[in-house]
Amino acid sequence: SYAAEWDPMEGHMRIWSWAAGTEPKDLVEKQPRPEQWGRPQFFFSLKENCHPGHFKNMKLVFDITFCGDRAGGENFDAHCGHLLNENETCSGFVRNNF
Repeated sequence: SYAAEWDPMEGHMRIWSWAAGTEPKDLVEKQPRPEQWGRPQFFFSLKENCHPGHFKNMKLVFDITFCGDRAGGENFDAHCGHLLNENETCSGFVRNNF
């Protein structure tokens, strides 16, 4: 599960992720309080060199190709293989953790 916050007034975008079933209770109850979620996995500053005015009339697209070009592809193994348990495949890792 993922949550993203775009806050042009505070000057940032933040993204968090959780394994399925471990999402914060406030998020599940549709009353999100991101200040209680800890450090985000991604933080993008919208100050100084990246003015918030650049972000309008846009679509947010996430590419969630976890396992490379094909499930179990070499891209996952090369970059994330250390996350796998013994005898686990990329597809199995995604199924069990997301």
